[in-house]
Amino acid sequence: MELKDYILPLRKWWWLILASVPAAHITSLPLLHLFLSHAAQAQLQHTPPALPASSPLLILFFGRFLPYKGISDLLHAWQRLPPGSARLILAGPGDLALLWPHDLPPGVEVRNRLIPDAEAIALFRSCSLLVLPYIQATQSALIPAAYYFGKPVLAAAAGALPEYILPHQTGWLFSPGDAAALAAALAAILTVTAEDREHLLRLFPSFQQASLAARFTVAPISVDPAGVDRVSHTPQPGKGPLILHLGTMFWPPNVEGVLWFARSVLPLIQQAQPTARFAIIGKNPPPAVQALAADPRIEVTGYLADPSSYLRAAAAFVVPLLAGSGMRVKILDAWLWGLPVVTTTLGAEGLAVRPGHNLLLADDPDQFAAAVLDLLTDADLNRHLRQQGRAWVEAHYSVQALYTQVDALYDHLLSPSPASTLSLAPR
Repeated sequence: MELKDYILPLRKWWWLILASVPAAHITSLPLLHLFLSHAAQAQLQHTPPALPASSPLLILFFGRFLPYKGISDLLHAWQRLPPGSARLILAGPGDLALLWPHDLPPGVEVRNRLIPDAEAIALFRSCSLLVLPYIQATQSALIPAAYYFGKPVLAAAAGALPEYILPHQTGWLFSPGDAAALAAALAAILTVTAEDREHLLRLFPSFQQASLAARFTVAPISVDPAGVDRVSHTPQPGKGPLILHLGTMFWPPNVEGVLWFARSVLPLIQQAQPTARFAIIGKNPPPAVQALAADPRIEVTGYLADPSSYLRAAAAFVVPLLAGSGMRVKILDAWLWGLPVVTTTLGAEGLAVRPGHNLLLADDPDQFAAAVLDLLTDADLNRHLRQQGRAWVEAHYSVQALYTQVDALYDHLLSPSPASTLSLAPR
């Protein structure tokens, strides 16, 4: 069920739900110190809510406008409601434009400021229910506040919030970011890899998977060969062969892989090639990676606006990933530059590869060291991988080819009777 699916039935059932709020869930007045001032508490008298008038259902979001509170998800759901079916008030301080840089949907009122006690009390008394679409949360003082005013709560099943709500008695729970519900509502879904496609399909019951499979199309990340020349390999005079890693160094799988390579693989390579060097290029390397530069044969550069001198000098490009998912754009880039690649089976996941033809695969230190040494000592193999990697990315991952097909997919969906989706994945 999606958020919008809970909102529409409320007009019919909200009074029955309010009437069934157990006494144990009506908070004592002192608990409202998390929500209202003591002076405001002293003026409160707990009275049952009046029956709703014929005006549209009034739904209240109350609190600071912060990313984890799911305001953008709430507004996306609100856009799908029939006009006039309900009203929504967003009340609280914060920068809404950062969370929702669009025009507000119809029926939404924003009170973007600190809400005085008297106004807050009036909002809780007049609303039909409180909505808490939090992406993550441990608790919310607003839930007992809503119960005090006799109002049910519609909340995401995030963190500890379900502990404070009795489904269909004191309110409702929905799953934030429900991928299966979202996918079921869409006409077509583009995934970057076939693995992503299979993972999403497994979110559905087995009897639904076959009928939904046609909605999924694999559309890999692509590059523009027309805008990037293949680099010319130019070893640096008087220096040993260069092994290169280039990638964001604040991404944990990159850090883990680089440390594994430097500690477990590079020493094996240097037993056979003592002058072999390792360069690590990437933004924000953590202290553990920076410490590798204590070895004079390891260079940690941080971010480089122009790494071309390292690309030309590289005898091997390594992607030693031991964790992660999706598709490694750094391998596409290496192919585009015409660099010979060594990676793990996991590093090659999501790509169409031909080991020994467009890259080398190795999964343990001995195998990885042997593959790199092959590139450092076998000029013909090195040259072959450079040529075939570039040819492969031009043939299978060029933006010109793939996104012409994405255009075709949209044309297909807009046709009067689309029968199936298209596959863009390289074979």
